[in-house]
Amino acid sequence: MTCALIAFIVEAITSFLQYRTVTRISAENKQNLEFPAVTICNMNMVKKTIPQCNGTVFANLDKVFLNFGETLVIEDRLTPGLGFVNGLLPSGEQMLNCLYQYSNTIEEMLPICTWNGALEPCSNLFKTTLTEMGVCFTFNGEANQRQHSSFTGSDSGLRVFVDIRQEDYFYSATIQAGIKVVLHEPMEAPLPSLGGFMVAPGLSADAVVLRTKKSSLGEPYGSCLNVQGTGNPLLRYPVYSEKACRMECMVNYLVSKNDICMNCRHFLYPGNATTERYSSDCQCQRPCDTVQYDTSISYAGFMSEFMYNYFLTKGIFPTPEYGRQGAFSEPIFLNNFIELKIYYDSLIEAFITESPEFDIYQILSNIGGLMGIFLGASLLSVVELMEFLVLALMPRGKLKTGDVSDAENGTVTAPGDRAVAVIKERRRMINVKTNIRNLKKKRNQRRF
Repeated sequence: MTCALIAFIVEAITSFLQYRTVTRISAENKQNLEFPAVTICNMNMVKKTIPQCNGTVFANLDKVFLNFGETLVIEDRLTPGLGFVNGLLPSGEQMLNCLYQYSNTIEEMLPICTWNGALEPCSNLFKTTLTEMGVCFTFNGEANQRQHSSFTGSDSGLRVFVDIRQEDYFYSATIQAGIKVVLHEPMEAPLPSLGGFMVAPGLSADAVVLRTKKSSLGEPYGSCLNVQGTGNPLLRYPVYSEKACRMECMVNYLVSKNDICMNCRHFLYPGNATTERYSSDCQCQRPCDTVQYDTSISYAGFMSEFMYNYFLTKGIFPTPEYGRQGAFSEPIFLNNFIELKIYYDSLIEAFITESPEFDIYQILSNIGGLMGIFLGASLLSVVELMEFLVLALMPRGKLKTGDVSDAENGTVTAPGDRAVAVIKERRRMINVKTNIRNLKKKRNQRRF
């Protein structure tokens, strides 16, 4: 039995030291849900008139932006050296000024916005955000002014009409036309190059959102980073995320490669921190607590012919009088406009929680239970075991044959002998029981 007990205890301790975890999935129906931050980026980084920035000083700005995108990767195979820049290059701050000056504005790109069914000026809802895809626009990006959704359905969320202005397209990070949409937490870097979904012009997109909170365990159970305990280790991004960590590590490595650019920063990325030499081997841990927004997206044609003619006659959408080149015909309309709806279809928040399979209290309880099963070793049993050991180790005389008969006759002459005392106590109990039995018989006889 002792060997079996030891084997079970070793197995219990081994299971505990493996630090296995259990994942629990639950859902909670709430009165209102925190709405995600929504960042919308035009797939075009700058307008085609950007070579005019600062006059003719920087005549190679077209080739500078050609180096950013996928076009160079395709064309350089046919024409090697196409992206080679010969001449005076602008500094990072000059490039950033040109980027802001020749990017789309909120008023140009977002003509109509509604929030919770109410028409709002887009400039009141959206703020300008600098990303690796250029100038983007973010809704609900400030943590101290968090928007909530108390109703479900397409009329209760965010609705935006987007004008991508294809007539202004130039070299960019991608060759597509449309917008990139990223849902994220406020103050968190959107990083559109690493996530999000795209919407092409001429389409109406409905994005149904599911909010999920994930809570993971750090060491020794997992490798996540407890940001609340250790703080944000990033210099360029105010909120830590695994994607932001990898992006910062990549940028720091690029700008400090071979000591070409020490103590500088890339003009397209946020933050004022300069860099030192980084390794390309980035050690980026996922945060222990994250909020994820999953989307289910459906598409339809942007607008019927009847509604197009109706809105055009009402002057709701811009016409050539507003400065657009060429006749504002239906093809131009469908090649530029997008309707985007983002909303909850239920106020249910999902939770994914990771917890230890065995903690220290469970392992102690298991060991105690095993000892109780195999040895009956409760606290009282331990005390009795100690008493037995004390009595067993105490010196005492041997019990003689004559002493037993004397004890049975009640004439004990060897005081201190435990066996004699036990026999006396047994005889006393027998006499007590006999007396009680006799009393009961007398009572029964009196009744009759």
